[in-house]
Amino acid sequence: MCISRGELPAVPYDIRVLVRLEDESGAAGLVFHSDEGDRHYGFYPSAGNLRLTRFDGPDVNSWTILHNQPHDAWRPEQWNTLTVRIQADGMQCFVNEALVVESRDAVLPRGRAGLATFRGTTAEFRRFEVGRDLLPARPDSQNAARLREFADGVRADLPVQQEGMDLLLPLGEPAIEFMAAEAERLQQKSRRLKLLSEDLHRAAVRRELVSALRPADVGQQPDLLRCALLVARIDNSDVDPAGYVQRVERMAGEIRGRLPADASESVRLAALDRWLFEELGFRGSRFEYDTASNSYLNEVIDDREGIPISLSVLYMELAKRLDLKVVGVGLPGHFVVRFEPQSGGEAQMIDVFERGRRLSEDDVRRIIGAAGFPDQPRFREARTAPEIIERMVNNLLSLAEARRADETVLSCLETLAEIVPDNVEYRAKRLEMRARTGRLAMAVSDADWFTAKQPEGVDVERVRQLRQTLQDQLERQQKAQ
Repeated sequence: MCISRGELPAVPYDIRVLVRLEDESGAAGLVFHSDEGDRHYGFYPSAGNLRLTRFDGPDVNSWTILHNQPHDAWRPEQWNTLTVRIQADGMQCFVNEALVVESRDAVLPRGRAGLATFRGTTAEFRRFEVGRDLLPARPDSQNAARLREFADGVRADLPVQQEGMDLLLPLGEPAIEFMAAEAERLQQKSRRLKLLSEDLHRAAVRRELVSALRPADVGQQPDLLRCALLVARIDNSDVDPAGYVQRVERMAGEIRGRLPADASESVRLAALDRWLFEELGFRGSRFEYDTASNSYLNEVIDDREGIPISLSVLYMELAKRLDLKVVGVGLPGHFVVRFEPQSGGEAQMIDVFERGRRLSEDDVRRIIGAAGFPDQPRFREARTAPEIIERMVNNLLSLAEARRADETVLSCLETLAEIVPDNVEYRAKRLEMRARTGRLAMAVSDADWFTAKQPEGVDVERVRQLRQTLQDQLERQQKAQ
């Protein structure tokens, strides 16, 4: 808390501040009637809601939440104005001049005003003030209509001329406030449209990916190379999967062009290693391992470095074009490949991240043990294309979760839930992220899936309660629109 030492005016008076949160899941705002200790009221955004709380003591058992609901006047990730009007018989709380809650709670005696952040939230504050009539005067209905008509007529390609300024200047401060609010509204709408465009792109590519992972022709295997490139295209519309497939074809053609027609499997594999690791310098990423670029196959091809699974996919696809059988093996925490000669001989584990180093059984057991797992045969099984793609997307999910990038987290979960539609964990996480990002109707749909399927280990009654809460929020959201 940061408490003002200034004297408070006589009732009624206003407390006002502009606030911007670094993370919308946090909480920061005004406190008032503070005893400069543990007792005060707080009005602040909290995880998407506007909350009014009475703090009667130092712990959660002594707090009373008087109001906790979302409000359409709140502008996420922007500066927002919080105002509390202290009256003789209670208080009114506003966000961006819109009344959020009116309370007659009078448990705490009058006290000082100030600012507070909660739960380690990082926030910025501007223009804290205490005074009388700090809420701007609203234009009357006639002037409000004139302002709306003028704003609707502003062109995107031309500045407003002097006659327009002369029309607005007599309206004073309300005209300035209106145009600023209108600009914020249009910016927010622009962001929503951009987000919709991104969602549409991702959904279209995701549908293409799922179709590629489940070929219509019986017996046809998924095209792993194309699928891995589609994973990259979900996040970057500039990625051209067909163009990169052609590049890989040319790479394999260059290797074949150096080989005699009767080259044995071992000779072809050695040529692949020499060309990929020695001539082109492909390598495991050491200094920037935890970046999304290392999981996007197009960037791995461009930059010639990546993480084990992305490098392994490229190696497998080049080997396939050289008529070599190389399969992916998902060791815990470290993806490798296995060369399985078709002309006889022993299979060989290969660590592509380590520039094609051959692994002994002791090496494999050491990798499994270092990840904290017992040595089990399942870790040596060849992974299918859907399983490899699932693991690649899970890597991207982990990076997004570490950055708390909610939209990217949700995108990864949407992909995983499409790839493995019966996976309960992916569905549950997607439900949570859909709700957190305001996609309430979609979250309700996920809740309906749980109540219809009733998967083992899920408390269906709790899901029903959650669904009702989401449905109530959705109805309030729709009424506000």
